Amino acid sequence: RTPAQKVGFFFLGTLRRIVTLILIGLLIAWLFPKFLKVSTDMLQAKPWQSLGWGAATWGIFFFSVLVIFAVIITIAVVLGFLHLGGLIAAIVCIGLLVVFSMTLAFILSTVWVVFIIVGTLLGKLIFKVFNSDLENHRYLPMIIGVLIIVLVSRVPIIGWLFGFAVILFG
Repeated sequence: RTPAQKVGFFFLGTLRRIVTLILIGLLIAWLFPKFLKVSTDMLQAKPWQSLGWGAATWGIFFFSVLVIFAVIITIAVVLGFLHLGGLIAAIVCIGLLVVFSMTLAFILSTVWVVFIIVGTLLGKLIFKVFNSDLENHRYLPMIIGVLIIVLVSRVPIIGWLFGFAVILFG
């Protein structure tokens, strides 16, 4: 790829990220407005507690995945010793389904939902600084906040740190 193509792909990726987050944010704000309000209010009222829960969630998720795999293997071995081979496949499939479901929920929340929550709070704070009534608008604070968060998170070197902080706080 040429340097111009790399720059073009970078900006196209940024635009895709913005559009994706805004569309999902609009859907969340439309279908689950109370969830978004409660989440942003909690983040604003207790940011350090949110950071602690964010870090704990990462640790709990990975620990849980390891525990589930250990349980699956243990049950499969015990069933093998008891000559109940027909149950082994079912237990392994159920365990893998649980791990897959947990992983999907974790990824969706860390890739989309937290950016929308933090973006909504950022947008509200920006409108509040300017004494604007738009602070209480249903969609505009989320759109402005998500736009800013995505742009800052795409800055080379510091962007990934900022994005990770957003994930932990959200």
